[in-house]
Amino acid sequence: MKLRTSCLLIFFLTCTLALHGQPNSEFGPFDWVTYLRTGGIQAITEGFTYIYFATEVGGILRYHTFQNQFDEPITQAQGLSSNAIRSIHFDRETGTLWAATKHSLDYSYTREGNWTSIRYGNLALPKNVHIRRIGSSPSYVWLDGGASYLKLDRISGISLGVYTIPDEGDIQWSSSRVIAGINIPEDFANYTVTEGWLLNGNQFLDPYGRSIDITSFYQTRFSDIWLGAADGTLFLGNVQMETFYPFKFGFANSDITTFTTGDEFWTAGRSGFRSGGITRFNPAELQFDFFDFEVTINMNDQSIYSSVDTGDEIWFGSEIGILIYKKKDNFWRLIDETKGLPGGLIITMDHDTAHVWIGTPHGIARIHKDSKRSRITGIEPFLNESFIYDIEVIEDQVWIGTSSQLYVYHQDQQVLYDFRDMGDLSRISHQKDLLKNFWDIQEYKHLVYIASEQGLISYDKNRGQWSMVFETAHYSGKKINAIAFSDEYCFLGTNFGLYRIDLNRFFQRDYSYPFLGKVNDLFISGDVLWLGTNKGLTKFQWTKDF
Repeated sequence: MKLRTSCLLIFFLTCTLALHGQPNSEFGPFDWVTYLRTGGIQAITEGFTYIYFATEVGGILRYHTFQNQFDEPITQAQGLSSNAIRSIHFDRETGTLWAATKHSLDYSYTREGNWTSIRYGNLALPKNVHIRRIGSSPSYVWLDGGASYLKLDRISGISLGVYTIPDEGDIQWSSSRVIAGINIPEDFANYTVTEGWLLNGNQFLDPYGRSIDITSFYQTRFSDIWLGAADGTLFLGNVQMETFYPFKFGFANSDITTFTTGDEFWTAGRSGFRSGGITRFNPAELQFDFFDFEVTINMNDQSIYSSVDTGDEIWFGSEIGILIYKKKDNFWRLIDETKGLPGGLIITMDHDTAHVWIGTPHGIARIHKDSKRSRITGIEPFLNESFIYDIEVIEDQVWIGTSSQLYVYHQDQQVLYDFRDMGDLSRISHQKDLLKNFWDIQEYKHLVYIASEQGLISYDKNRGQWSMVFETAHYSGKKINAIAFSDEYCFLGTNFGLYRIDLNRFFQRDYSYPFLGKVNDLFISGDVLWLGTNKGLTKFQWTKDF
């Protein structure tokens, strides 16, 4: 009896450790949502309400079959063990969604959060096994590992045996990833493709003439046809119209360094081993438009570090210059050092009525919006060797945070002030000479907040008074990349997650969840906090955390 009890305890503890869910039980399944670059479409399955798509690096996409629209994706923010999904299957007998990753098999009875993960080693499978497809019979769940088949208990996920050939024939398999193309039914040759695409055998030709492999195929119970492509494009086929319609979901980059806000978001980031681009994102409609570096005129592959919306244009600061998109003309152009830009990365940008101010590791420049040329201010020599972390234009003043000092340039007076030479410093008298690395500047109401290596300080514009808001202990001394405010709360985006601090009680909440990673940019819109991170763009329903 003791042995049986011990075994049951070990089994319970093992299962408990394998459970994944929302970051905290207080959150609903989609209080945290992450949007990423998807990569190729690996597999497709059909549930009661959704068509599910397994993606190479972007988690599980969901298409609502009755509303005919995409819904929030399922990623590590919902409890998946990985965003790299190799195969997927919906078991209609139990309503369970199964997903195979590189190292484990995940399943969820809710199809949203509350995921259970089983390491392949616990299923007597090699660690590097590739689960090609998943299926289910009226009694069991099956995994196709290529050289063998694994039978599972459909409730617990316990392995019931390994077979060379399944011992039952009534198995409904979901689609699998096809590496070398897929045998397209002959009647598909008569189908047209909208938006400039062409179907060419087992490939699509995109509007720029590039060949894109078809990687997955699925026909729904309503006779709709879904094709998935290697670049992440999805094609919905209408049998009656004999037409395929392309869809894009996700970003050109997953490492989001910067984004602009409004009805549409413009996101950009670091390029990886694959050519990236810039994405225009409509969060209300979940629509994504790509500007691919490889094919867009006046673009080339580059990492983006900053952005600013000037009204008529969007400016993106990169490692080689500034990319500018003119909204009215749908046209891009690049300006570089030949226009008077200082060398190095364009780390930060902001704008006033006539100019865009830029900061680099080697100083500052002011670029005229119309002429796109540098306009000398006279302060440039004082900042030539300064690493500019942030620039914030506040009324007629330009606030400049550097590695060594905080400056304020009064444009009407044409005078550059050391922050220690303006306002009442009595409340920070002991810290004023110690402050350095002024990482981020943010105006909120009548206060200007500055995140530094020593803590968060503020300047009251009405009273001309400096204050220490809180010191580094509140965020464990981590580097602050972005700050955002909402009445009583301050959010800090750091190299290792997110912090929320109550400005009245100085209560701290640490959101250092693995799926967040490094937070590069922040923006609050009502009840929603948007985070640009090195693991995608994340939406957080932050008021649910009370």
